Amino acid sequence: MLNSFDNAVRHHESRFSTPSREPIIEWTEDLEPNWNAVKSSFLAAVSSTQRARVASLLGESDVRGRGLRSWLRHMAVQGQLFDRSLPAELVEVYLSDDEAMPLHDCSGCGMAIPVRPDWRSCEASPEQIYFSTCPCCGHRTGLYARWSQSKGHEEWDLHAAVV
Repeated sequence: MLNSFDNAVRHHESRFSTPSREPIIEWTEDLEPNWNAVKSSFLAAVSSTQRARVASLLGESDVRGRGLRSWLRHMAVQGQLFDRSLPAELVEVYLSDDEAMPLHDCSGCGMAIPVRPDWRSCEASPEQIYFSTCPCCGHRTGLYARWSQSKGHEEWDLHAAVV
């Protein structure tokens, strides 16, 4: 016979069991540009010497390639394709560091810039900053660097109380 403690444990386990490997959000091909178009434009922008390794990482389903896939998803959600060549040193960060994520951006061209997050402290500075200046255009990089350069942001009161 189960007591109330056993019932509570079973209820807790059912709520917090390991999630299935099924995707939470399915990518549908009717979105524009579709995933394959973004992926093709990305691979075309990557140096030919890195292309095979990048394509392989994009096909991984674990931690490897997570930063590259995140970058592509961001571009797809914004409805953008890659329209310029990517510097080899930028792509190399993702090939060399499985933890690299596109969390910074360029204040000039808006390019997503990889950093290695400090997973122990969500509010801390990144564990590794690879580029203080953009390898594409030479402008300053950082968290929300592009947004901080946009016109009109100085008029937004980010500390105003919500009524």
